[in-house]
Amino acid sequence: MYLIVQPRRRDQVLQARGAPARKQMRERQVSGNPWQSVPRPLPVRVRYFRHETPLSYELRLASANHLSKNHLRSGSGLSPNERGFASRYPEKYIRYLELLGDLDGRVIDNHANPLVERPMCPRCSRDEEVRVRDPLSGYVCTKHAYWLRDGEVAHFQPTPEVIDAELRLRSLLADGRENILGTARYRLAEELALVSLTEEQLATRAEQLKTSLLPICLYPETVSFVDLLSQEHFLRAISLDYAVKSNRYRAIESLEFPGVSAQGRPRLFSRLKTFSDNLHW
Repeated sequence: MYLIVQPRRRDQVLQARGAPARKQMRERQVSGNPWQSVPRPLPVRVRYFRHETPLSYELRLASANHLSKNHLRSGSGLSPNERGFASRYPEKYIRYLELLGDLDGRVIDNHANPLVERPMCPRCSRDEEVRVRDPLSGYVCTKHAYWLRDGEVAHFQPTPEVIDAELRLRSLLADGRENILGTARYRLAEELALVSLTEEQLATRAEQLKTSLLPICLYPETVSFVDLLSQEHFLRAISLDYAVKSNRYRAIESLEFPGVSAQGRPRLFSRLKTFSDNLHW
């Protein structure tokens, strides 16, 4: 008589030896390998700031623990070919970062538009170098009066015009208006703001703000043009058929620009016409 012995599964053998239960084993499937243990949180934790980019958090976490970015990635279970990502991080690696940082739940934002990426206010981040992608704010920290654009981080003397401009932009974005920060249309808005102001007006604004940084001085007018450039009637005016350029030019000249001086209107219309022509090139 023969005795048939059913072979035991590997997880049964490991459990009989005191290994973690199957439920715990499932919790360890971080890299897709059920036999790889869950990474333990690193000794030094760093705070995750709201809207912080994955790369910003990864670099700060590695630096705080005296590790390199490549060292962190090597323990993620990703193959060498998968570790070369730059902007769009694999979700599996995001979960791995959250485990290493001992973060509570899925908090790292991996989906925001990279065009709106900017430095975080140094006062808000307590002088840490943090980068954020906040789709509902502009370039001004209204709490600490900091201008926040790459290469242009600076403190200024807050004035109602600049603070109100930032709040207006945030309101537009919260209402579903397209965020054009970092795009050609935002650069056009700055150019229109520049030609709409006189040199005397700019000098007065710079003195009030205690800064010579031109984008801050232009910000109230820039936000007004950002509002205009995302309105349907403006987009219709500059998008008329190229064959009827004269009609398109007349539509542009019929637009209202409150606050723009008579001296600045011809330059402003000229820049808008050039931008419109480039759209139809």
